[in-house]
Amino acid sequence: MTATFTASLGGNALTNASNPVTVTPVWSVQAGGGTIDSASGVFTAGVLAGTFTNTIQATAGGITSTATVVVRAGATTLVTIHPQSTTLAPGGTQAFTASTSDSHGNATNTAVVFSMATASAGSITGQGAFTAGSTPGTYPGAVVATSAGVQGTADVTINQAALSQLTVAPATVQVRAGASVGFVATGADAFGNPV
Repeated sequence: MTATFTASLGGNALTNASNPVTVTPVWSVQAGGGTIDSASGVFTAGVLAGTFTNTIQATAGGITSTATVVVRAGATTLVTIHPQSTTLAPGGTQAFTASTSDSHGNATNTAVVFSMATASAGSITGQGAFTAGSTPGTYPGAVVATSAGVQGTADVTINQAALSQLTVAPATVQVRAGASVGFVATGADAFGNPV
């Protein structure tokens, strides 16, 4: 982004009135914020957002004056979720947050809304409170944060829950005296997933 600065000299020793006089100053940047054409006064903002107090300087006829520049962040181009991945047990919870920035890394602080890209990974509120689903697995990009039309994602891994039930099969069997029969035991977690 560019802006053009102008300068004028004023003052009258007899009337003490302000009488602008057009001058051709030499322009310079003293405290960062961008660059300026020393002859034309055309200022080009740098990539770092912030307030640069008295950074523009105009010098003419031995007189110097300054101006302050405020460089604002650009449009949101990046949404970053924190943490970018989480590993939980089924039903576990994780609070996600997100930051937004422009193409130069300046914070834009635009509003963020969370959602799920993969419903089986769990559920999440618009504010980022996540609850893991019941099916173990790895879910890349399952959590989505959207701000100003830009999206960021985070990965979710759901670990196998602990053994909570054991089933023996067959449940009932009739066997002749002296004969043998085989049994099988299978385990599952509280959600019915095999362990």
